[in-house]
Amino acid sequence: MPVTVRCPNPSCGRSNRFDESLTGQPVRCPICGERTTFSGATVEIPEAGRVGSAGTLELTTFVEGEGHRVRAGSAAPLHVGRYRVKREIGSGAFGAVYCAYDPQLDRDVALKVPHPGVLESPSAVERFLREARAAGRLRHGHIVPVFDAGVDDEGRHYIASAYVPGSTLADLLPGGPLPASRAAEIVSDLAEALDHAHELGIIHRDVKPTNVLIDASGEALLADFGLAQHRGSSNATITEVGTIMGTPGYMAPEVAAGISGDVPPASDQYSLGVVLFELLCGRRPFQGPSHVVIYRKLEEAPPSPRQFRPDLPPALESICLRALGRRPEDRFPTIGDLASSLRRWLASGDADASPPDAAAGDLPATEADPPPRPAPPPSRRRSPRISTPVRIALVTMSVWAILILGVILLIRLMVPEG
Repeated sequence: MPVTVRCPNPSCGRSNRFDESLTGQPVRCPICGERTTFSGATVEIPEAGRVGSAGTLELTTFVEGEGHRVRAGSAAPLHVGRYRVKREIGSGAFGAVYCAYDPQLDRDVALKVPHPGVLESPSAVERFLREARAAGRLRHGHIVPVFDAGVDDEGRHYIASAYVPGSTLADLLPGGPLPASRAAEIVSDLAEALDHAHELGIIHRDVKPTNVLIDASGEALLADFGLAQHRGSSNATITEVGTIMGTPGYMAPEVAAGISGDVPPASDQYSLGVVLFELLCGRRPFQGPSHVVIYRKLEEAPPSPRQFRPDLPPALESICLRALGRRPEDRFPTIGDLASSLRRWLASGDADASPPDAAAGDLPATEADPPPRPAPPPSRRRSPRISTPVRIALVTMSVWAILILGVILLIRLMVPEG
């Protein structure tokens, strides 16, 4: 069962959720990075009814075209295939995620099982299996690996992935914005993971905090490829016509507008830009009902992050706003370029550092902040500046004064006294 642990760092003090199986093991605060040993003395009573538990894999969200099928109070199965179910760790509209034991390989796994009746059509089954195929091809340190997929004797489909004891990125948000460097670190890790997926032709299409797991060492791992799209595949878009799939608050404008054909990789970049904005500001760029959010992101430029966090470094704000460009061509050329920009900003060690230059695929010169002016030298008293015409006039008058004085002296010497 997930429990809440308070960070021992006095300057942080944030509460984080860890799995009780980590008792006695070193863990790292996902906010400040402080390391401590997870022991019974630090455990607090879990919050009742909290949304988003440790190890939760957020299940596919269907905005339109699919009804919510939440099975409240349904009992967890004892076995699914060869896996022995230990407990439920998350549930959503599509299905439930269980912590299960794999006796064949002697390890715990996260077992994703759709609710009964969800996979009624061949296209729904294909969507589900597509997640396993997509994630199964990915080998990256910041992507939750998929081990197995199939259907058991009772007709229940499942996907078995690595069990990540920890929390979701969404669990960190109620405590307020993250330190700028920590937010940039998390998003750069996720951007590199998505860049790996894009190189293999896989678009995630549902990047959001509930689909990001934070393990006990504080590392971010991308999960849930349930809406993943294989670019160039003949069955790339299995969604029914007129269906919008994803989460409105993180959905790219071109997706919200109902793009035809393949969704571009830049849509993942926009979604990750929303995540970065949220980690920095404690809120998303656009808030409100789904139809209002979609309308605003189609018609308005995103607000400045420094409107909500004035101390935010201008360079990091510029990077965030470029990832949130309304048109795909306004964003970074690839999500890997976004990761590189964040890495260089982190390495600069300067909170006011400007984003890397445009030649490396970053902000155009017109969008970057001007370099800071050098500090003035120690103050010294300076004579007032005199314009050139005035200076010439003064010199001329001085010359004439000297000549007149010389003539007067010469006359007085030549004229005898008396």
